[in-house]
Amino acid sequence: MKIELNDLVMNISPLTDEIFVGIQQKNKDQWKHKINLTNNFLACAIQRWNGYKQEIIGEDGKKYEVTIKEIK
Repeated sequence: MKIELNDLVMNISPLTDEIFVGIQQKNKDQWKHKINLTNNFLACAIQRWNGYKQEIIGEDGKKYEVTIKEIK
């Protein structure tokens, strides 16, 4: 099966709060294929924002401040 990168979707499960990447069914209610990337996603977020603050405008148009601080 050939996968086009544009067909990949990242989403969060409303039941488990886990982050998945995969290909959804045409009705977008179910996944054809998916993989749990929660730990990878969090590791990337920690690496990206550790010690930094950044203002981000979400898809909903609201502003958010993202920061990660290491606890020693």
